[in-house]
Amino acid sequence: MKRVLLICIGLIFFATEVIAQENMRSVQMNPVIPALSWKGARLKNLPANAVISIEISTDNDLQLFLLNETNYGNFPLVEAPLFQGDVISRLSFTVQIPSTGNYYLLLDNRKNIEATNVSLKVAAGRGGSDLPGDIDDASSDSEVSGVNLSKINKELGKIFIFEPFPVTVNKCGSENAYSSEDRVILCQEYIVKVQKALNDKEKTSQVLLFVVFHEIGHVLLNQWHYPFYDNESIADEFATVLLVMVGEKKQLRATAEYFASKTTGTELLGKAFKDDRHPLSIQRARNIVKWVNDLERLERWQTVFIPHLQTRVLKRWQEEGKIDSLLPYIEQELDRREN
Repeated sequence: MKRVLLICIGLIFFATEVIAQENMRSVQMNPVIPALSWKGARLKNLPANAVISIEISTDNDLQLFLLNETNYGNFPLVEAPLFQGDVISRLSFTVQIPSTGNYYLLLDNRKNIEATNVSLKVAAGRGGSDLPGDIDDASSDSEVSGVNLSKINKELGKIFIFEPFPVTVNKCGSENAYSSEDRVILCQEYIVKVQKALNDKEKTSQVLLFVVFHEIGHVLLNQWHYPFYDNESIADEFATVLLVMVGEKKQLRATAEYFASKTTGTELLGKAFKDDRHPLSIQRARNIVKWVNDLERLERWQTVFIPHLQTRVLKRWQEEGKIDSLLPYIEQELDRREN
């Protein structure tokens, strides 16, 4: 679970890098990705700490990767991509390059039985540097194979049993975060809003981490067929309990402080003109503070998680025996799976 948090924080740090428009240089490309294949474009000699901005629109859904040279050579066996996301008509994101070298944008159309038309804009800067080098076509045919899961799916999959779903950062035209039955979207506009409100990179990431886990809660509870999956307070509780379980209470303190700082009167006025089922922010803050130390609530949620935990996790919990009252539920679930 700790590793899941690190992946989420990495995603948020990439998303919260805001590119200065001055001294930025961009390249426009319009490739066609053949059916059941993929294409790559090489970004040559990118310097460390360069900031890359990608805007893409397509006429079919596909996956986009930003990879270093090693991962590109190993594709589709990718480990820790610099970015990976699903393009649903359009996608935009920002990434900071960790070290000098060649990087690759890879557009994966292997799931589609028809060609996909792409409009791709790449901009780069290093506090004012131009886009280094040229962008080369690094196209390569590839055989159809299983879809690689995003890193967050891979790490969550070591804990929970669920159908994988994309977690992406998009431009939405509104300050929000969304989830549906099969995806989570964190809007860049919402990231900027939290940044401006807190003016603290660490606290911003902590708040956004809670928001991502809140939306993941909606998706997982829906997959697990719990009738309360669309309840906003329940999703807050899910995120709170999961963060407490992995010993990240400081993430929750920052979130509670952020919610408590919002003006109730302004928020009430806003709710009058839109359908928003979230509790008032001040109430969300109070709930989080109350839930953080509620051991009984934590135990109840663990009984909810038990039927959906990976078998190896259940066996580890059984061996550790930290909460005696959970052992009958764990043993019952293990017996059910064995039989």
